[in-house]
Amino acid sequence: DKSRDKRDRSQSKDRDKNRDKRDRSRSKDRDKSRDKRDRSQSKDRDKNRDKRDRSRSKDRDKSRDKRDRSQSKDRDKNRDKRDRSRSKDREKVRVKEEKRSQSPDNCPYLDQ
Repeated sequence: DKSRDKRDRSQSKDRDKNRDKRDRSRSKDRDKSRDKRDRSQSKDRDKNRDKRDRSRSKDRDKSRDKRDRSQSKDRDKNRDKRDRSRSKDREKVRVKEEKRSQSPDNCPYLDQ
């Protein structure tokens, strides 16, 4: 009886020890897996954020370039329009001056 009790206690102790060891190992494995998964998710998030940021930056650059081209085109158009108008005005003044100079009314002695 005594030896059986001793043997039972020893086996129970061994079982407890093995269970604890197994539990620690499983816990360690779970922690390891969780850490690995967390790192992977973090990496994916960073990757996606970078991709999104690059895409937004590209879109901003594209929009800015388009806007700049449009503004430049408008400036050129307005400058050309202004230049044509000035040229036209100068031509009118020249023709007017020419007509005035050819007119008999433009004689200085007749002005008196």
